[in-house]
Amino acid sequence: MKRFILGLITVALIAVLNINPTHADVNDFTITDFQADYYLDKDNNGHSTLRTIEKITAQFPEYDQNHGIERVLIANYDNHTTKLNVESVTDQNDSSLNYSTYWSNSNLILRIGDSETYVHGARTYVIKYSQTDVTRYFANTNDDEFYWDVNGTGWSQKFDNITARLHLGSGIISQVNNKNACYYGQFESNSQCAITKFGDVITASVTNLGMGDNMTIVAGFNPHTFTEYKMTVADFLAKYSFVISAIIGSILLIILTSLKITRGRGAKGRGTIVPEYLPPKGINVALSSVINGKEATWAAATYIDLAVRHNLRIIEVEKKLFSRAKYSLEFVNDKGLDETEKLIITTLFGDDPIQGAKYEINPSGFDYKVSRLLKKAYKNVKADAQQSGYYIIDKQLQNIMIGLVVVMAIQAFVMWMLSASSEFGVFNIIIGVLMTTAGSWIIISTKPLSVKGRELFDYLKGLQMYIKYAEADRIKVLQSPQGAEKTPVDTSDVEMLVHLYERVLPYAVLFGIEKEWTKVLGRYYEQQNTAPSWYIGHSVFNAAAFSSSMSNFSGSATTSSYSASSGGSGGGGFSGGGGGGGGGGGW
Repeated sequence: MKRFILGLITVALIAVLNINPTHADVNDFTITDFQADYYLDKDNNGHSTLRTIEKITAQFPEYDQNHGIERVLIANYDNHTTKLNVESVTDQNDSSLNYSTYWSNSNLILRIGDSETYVHGARTYVIKYSQTDVTRYFANTNDDEFYWDVNGTGWSQKFDNITARLHLGSGIISQVNNKNACYYGQFESNSQCAITKFGDVITASVTNLGMGDNMTIVAGFNPHTFTEYKMTVADFLAKYSFVISAIIGSILLIILTSLKITRGRGAKGRGTIVPEYLPPKGINVALSSVINGKEATWAAATYIDLAVRHNLRIIEVEKKLFSRAKYSLEFVNDKGLDETEKLIITTLFGDDPIQGAKYEINPSGFDYKVSRLLKKAYKNVKADAQQSGYYIIDKQLQNIMIGLVVVMAIQAFVMWMLSASSEFGVFNIIIGVLMTTAGSWIIISTKPLSVKGRELFDYLKGLQMYIKYAEADRIKVLQSPQGAEKTPVDTSDVEMLVHLYERVLPYAVLFGIEKEWTKVLGRYYEQQNTAPSWYIGHSVFNAAAFSSSMSNFSGSATTSSYSASSGGSGGGGFSGGGGGGGGGGGW
């Protein structure tokens, strides 16, 4: 009784949920008939040519399971290409069918059908394709052979009937030696099937093959009926196109990179970089970032620069448990701002902002609007740097580099053309796009510095060197005769040191080395028993908290604003031992 009730429940669930366990496998159908007609001949150079017409009839279930079939075609034979070319895919009435192709393990897969449509009942698929160099000489049988798998061992379906007909062309029929054979079954099975010759057609057929079973036909010819395959230059280039393209592209990229490093640097510097402890005079943070190539951190550095100059105030919002600290920028005034800095104020607070206006920085998100406007501002700074004489235009260098990228693109295109019908075609497209993109980036990023630009670049390198120094070494620089010749700093005057560290802080952020700098600055604040007026924390000021907060602020501001074989004719063959074949299935 219990079993009866459980059975009723199972039936009910299947009916309600429309579940049928047997519907799940797309390979659950039968091939009722597989007809293969092979038209074999040789060209003017004696190389074998083959045109194949496969007529495959499948019996699908009446429920929605399959969109069509997949047919696996073997593109290589005897370790060389056969120049496989698919001519057409139709039904039995010669009406074209939708199909797509992709490569897998050096095999071409035809996926026939429409993803929006299911097929039911009997369906016939006619596939026409051509190949070359499909025969070979076997020393153990001393003859040339067409040793060919018909359906292949890669099917998950049963076959009711398989028939293969080999049509002998006029150029080879007189060379037939009647050493023909047929094998069937699993891979390496030597079970033989009947094969007959009538006129210029050799025919073989088998019935009731199981999953993974294959039929192989062998036709023998007098020795050297066909010209043996020899790899041509075009075949070599096609076979190794991906490697060749990668090597040529890499060499060209190395040349481009070396040109960028040598001639692309522009004017020579002063040789020895000396430490600088003051920001460059008359140069804003934005221009410094352009010359030094620090685009990612320029916005955060500029915010802090405007803060220490008392145009903005940085406010830390109270941090909640398990969440990152949030920060807002408060507008104070626009005194002493240049055009770039005014544009930043407008971007953050709008036109004519009132004192106390705030802009909240999203610590974990990307502010698209602000980032877009800042990127536009930064683009203007780059243009101004060019117009102001910080760069030189080396037309000869540009033409050489552009020429190298053009050569790179052309060779990638040629390699793709040679391998378009092989599995390497898509790889050559990818390598070509990657290489030309990299080469184009090298050209765009190569901006030779003028003497003026090199002087600023070296100065910024000196400032970066000074910031990286240990505190004791920084004091030595300030106390040195060279330091005294510049703006004298009394190292015993903490207030003066605070002022110096505040002025340099934006550049520490720009260079991404602000952590140690803010620790020392925080200690100086503590020695003065003061806190920076341009920064408001959510707790009592201390050096460690200040340093951590500045690093967090820099990271949040950056995140928010920046996006960046043997023969078989003598009876020694077996099923699956030839060329062709492949497999198939449903989808």
